[in-house]
Amino acid sequence: MTNSKHFLQIATTLAEAGVAPELGTRCLLQAESGFGELPDNVGLLLDRKNWAATKPQIRVFATINQKNFFVVRWVPTIGSYDARTKDDLEFDHYFVRQVEAAEAVGSSVNLLMWFREPPMTLPSSRGASNSRAAVLSIAAGLKARYEELLHDLRQHLLVTSATSLSILSDRERVEYQFGREGRTEYAETIARGLSAPS
Repeated sequence: MTNSKHFLQIATTLAEAGVAPELGTRCLLQAESGFGELPDNVGLLLDRKNWAATKPQIRVFATINQKNFFVVRWVPTIGSYDARTKDDLEFDHYFVRQVEAAEAVGSSVNLLMWFREPPMTLPSSRGASNSRAAVLSIAAGLKARYEELLHDLRQHLLVTSATSLSILSDRERVEYQFGREGRTEYAETIARGLSAPS
């Protein structure tokens, strides 16, 4: 696993040298702050006071949403619910209700990570190799940051599934490819009427 700080250092050095004008200021500021700070919600999820089981099970979903934000969210595993009472058996009842209530009003208690408008377009001019390197470094750093988050979560929780992420590029674009298994399980979550990320 490559440390996201390595890619961050490359992108920041190139940006400070002024060789990456194609990258917006907002994108560079996010990268310089370490790909966005992890929300306080990560601490809430890992707080044992919110657990009813020794090691709760979660699923992790990553995607780029309609606003072009890279977002990572969690939901309890389907098997951790009591079908009769619709209560979660592995998290504290009040914590689960807090998560569901926040989702209903558009908040994001189950948000684990986000990055606003990750770079996707590569500069096309021949002399823009440094600029291309900065864009690709941010993309690779974002992937590394996601893998670091999953590693940290697995130290404390049972992560039964997580969306895989690959970074592909051609001469013009960077593509963030998300594994199909994450989307399938997300659809199953919605079909069973459980709380799931929007």
